Amino acid sequence: MLCVTREKSETGIYHVIIRGADRQEIELFQKYNEQENNDNCLDDVATNKVSLSDEEARLEIINQIDGINIAQVKSLQRYKGMKYLLQKLKAIEGVKQRQAARILGISANLIFKA
Repeated sequence: MLCVTREKSETGIYHVIIRGADRQEIELFQKYNEQENNDNCLDDVATNKVSLSDEEARLEIINQIDGINIAQVKSLQRYKGMKYLLQKLKAIEGVKQRQAARILGISANLIFKA
């Protein structure tokens, strides 16, 4: 039966110790760990997300809100007009939800819940 343990040396490096294995199992273990693979770490994945500056985001929001002044967005009825409008704003690519809340002067939770 194969038993793999890790022991920390005086230098702080962990060493893998294989106990109870014959030579063939050890060779298979080494071969498996040394083979090349195409795994991607989350840090290695390239993302093509676009972030807009506040001014660019403000212009995009003005284009999406159909002639409503930004200051008037706060006074919209909470569940009727605002929910539809906030759903449209969440769909704008490059505008983050917190950024939209900051530009509109409303709570970020209203946008999260829309």
